[in-house]
Amino acid sequence: MEEYLSVYERLQQTERCLALGADDIRYRLNRCATCFVPLRGEDFPEELREDFREIMAMLTRKGPHFDWKNEMDYGSVHMTLLGEGDRATKTAMHKDTAVKIAQKLMLLKDKLRAYARE
Repeated sequence: MEEYLSVYERLQQTERCLALGADDIRYRLNRCATCFVPLRGEDFPEELREDFREIMAMLTRKGPHFDWKNEMDYGSVHMTLLGEGDRATKTAMHKDTAVKIAQKLMLLKDKLRAYARE
């Protein structure tokens, strides 16, 4: 587990962030993304890499949004979860999909904890 400790800690932070937030799950996931988005599939044991990649694919289905200066003002995770501006309600992810992603993140954390027992 030593080599995966920092990854596990990031997923624990994600869990705390998701659990303690009072707002919509999509907003909580967006806020918590700073905990897990820096991770890469290679940071996980080989058996869990695809699980993480699947989560990230679900969270980055839409590309980033650029302003009139062609500077990114919203990243892919934000755009996928929350949509854009006045069209946000039409372009935001469905809540049930966001709940599934949160569940997958917690399951991934639990699977990673099993490596501590080895």
